[in-house]
Amino acid sequence: MAKEVVIPFQGSFHKAVLEGRKYTTWRRSKKGEIGDTFWAFGKEFEIQNVEPMTQGDAIADQEIVWSEGFNYGWELRDIFDKLYRRAGGYDPDRTGFL
Repeated sequence: MAKEVVIPFQGSFHKAVLEGRKYTTWRRSKKGEIGDTFWAFGKEFEIQNVEPMTQGDAIADQEIVWSEGFNYGWELRDIFDKLYRRAGGYDPDRTGFL
């Protein structure tokens, strides 16, 4: 049964999310299941897919880079460095969920 989950986003992603340029998010832990919903920037979204993926695989896949709202893999890598700096920053072997 679908449920509402909480998936926080940084304010810097506001425009990309609402314009539909950012429609994927890599997280260290699983935030929900397919069909679950969440709110971001005043709009409701439904989780369409959940799959494990390393940070290295995410930045190497151009489709994922674009779905994260970036043009280049190095931009996504920089975000991983910033968001996960307490855990050592970007780690190509760190597995999370997309």
